[in-house]
Amino acid sequence: MEEKTKEIFQVAKDYLKNNFSLDEAEIRPESNLVLDLGLDSLDLVEFFLALQAEYGVDPEDSDIEKSHTLIEACEVFARLIK
Repeated sequence: MEEKTKEIFQVAKDYLKNNFSLDEAEIRPESNLVLDLGLDSLDLVEFFLALQAEYGVDPEDSDIEKSHTLIEACEVFARLIK
């Protein structure tokens, strides 16, 4: 995992742990945001908005829609950060 992606993963993991009462062991790079972590559509919006606010970037909706796993979501943001 690239360094930028690792950093984003840690931020995302902390956000999920603190805001959705998930056990840290459940939150892995390959975790599916809906199937494994139990996020619903509103949770997903909040999650992506939190990452947008944290990093000051605005990914394309199509890229967000393709992000099914936590690592895929992190990679979307890593590509946009300079």
